[in-house]
Amino acid sequence: MMTLGLALMGMTYGPLGTIISELFPTPVRYTGSSLAFSTAGILGASLAPYIATWLAKNYGLHTSAIT
Repeated sequence: MMTLGLALMGMTYGPLGTIISELFPTPVRYTGSSLAFSTAGILGASLAPYIATWLAKNYGLHTSAIT
């Protein structure tokens, strides 16, 4: 199962560098792709704690796996 997950992740992130770099003209390609990737990572990662806090507040911190 882990192999399948890593393969899917590789297929997702593999072409990402090419797709992002093609969005920018050659003189600013490195800076543009770096800023786009970093900004997307910051915005995406900043939502995780808020979602986790909301889930913990609304559904509690108990786990259903341990009975």
